[in-house]
Amino acid sequence: MKNLIVPEEFFRDEESLEQIILGEDYRKILLLVEMALETPEILFAVISPSTGFKTIEKARRSPQNGKGVASPRLS
Repeated sequence: MKNLIVPEEFFRDEESLEQIILGEDYRKILLLVEMALETPEILFAVISPSTGFKTIEKARRSPQNGKGVASPRLS
């Protein structure tokens, strides 16, 4: 198994993310990354917009799910 570090942070917008990337703490992390024996994989997942129960309700009503039935609590 490979060494794995999975930090997770949420940002309100891209500007907030950029402020973190340009900050001193992130610079220290990048210095460690640059010293790695193998080039690490770094991913930034962009999720926009965030939704909740309405998305679940929409999926459950979709004819693609074979039933097209919503949960009684969501109706």
